[in-house]
Amino acid sequence: MKQIFEKIAEQIAYNTKDVATMLTMIAGFMYGKFMLTTDRSPALLIILAILIFYLPLFFAVIYLLLLIPKLVCIVILQVVYAKDRKNDFYSGSQNNTNYNNHDYTGHSGYNDGTSYNNYNNEWSSQYQNTGYESWQQDWKRTYQQYQSQKDTNQKYNQQYNQYNSQNSQQNKTSQRKDELSEALSFYGLAIPFTEEQLRDKRRKLMKTAHPDEGGNTEAAADINRYFDILKKFAN
Repeated sequence: MKQIFEKIAEQIAYNTKDVATMLTMIAGFMYGKFMLTTDRSPALLIILAILIFYLPLFFAVIYLLLLIPKLVCIVILQVVYAKDRKNDFYSGSQNNTNYNNHDYTGHSGYNDGTSYNNYNNEWSSQYQNTGYESWQQDWKRTYQQYQSQKDTNQKYNQQYNQYNSQNSQQNKTSQRKDELSEALSFYGLAIPFTEEQLRDKRRKLMKTAHPDEGGNTEAAADINRYFDILKKFAN
């Protein structure tokens, strides 16, 4: 059970992008199935909308939501790794103590046991320093990976916001062109035209919008609205 938990934590901590991609595909499939069963739009249009718009949106949201579990898993893994190293170190130290309890007097190179004890102490100190340096290097590497993924996520968000901004500007420009075309068709004018021509057309249209002539307030409102649009383009 512990190994399974560690594997899951490692995937979230060090393979966050892959986890987010997998969850995005699942969310996109479920949302696409829901839209195909409820929306009357063409299936091809729904699929294209999901691939172009919804999947990047789902990925950004899921990746941001995984940042907190990612940090939690990194901390948990570092604690577990540090505890395992500590247990290994004490286990090794205990074995060395058992060796010290033996009598090495009379053996070649260990006349009184002092040389062996000095060597054992030096080896234990070196093992402890090596374990600490290994833990420090692992933590530094983990922090660098986190910073790299954070920078990648920020760059992705900037590109996504820039893409939405461009689309919004294009939609506004297209909407203005459509309104101008409708206004020109409504007034029966073509660019270029003068303000005097525009006002003359407005007076004639207002006469037809009078209730006595079969008009109504909605027609008068359209005349005024299109007049305001065309007034900006009059010479």
